[in-house]
Amino acid sequence: MKIWTCDKFTPAWPGRDTAAVVYAESRKAAACLLNIELRALELPGDAKEEDMIAFPKNDKAPEARILSEGDC
Repeated sequence: MKIWTCDKFTPAWPGRDTAAVVYAESRKAAACLLNIELRALELPGDAKEEDMIAFPKNDKAPEARILSEGDC
């Protein structure tokens, strides 16, 4: 299992930033799980597999990732 992040899906309010963290076996499973959760919130659920980014990228180095710094 891996941690995946995604900040490219349709927000609840136009012009707002999005950010999600998903724990899943693969990039494809992560996108699917995220879309299920988004649709449960009555959002489009349009996260794409290619937009899921593994965290950390390299298990040998510490890493921080800013998902949304608030700049709309």
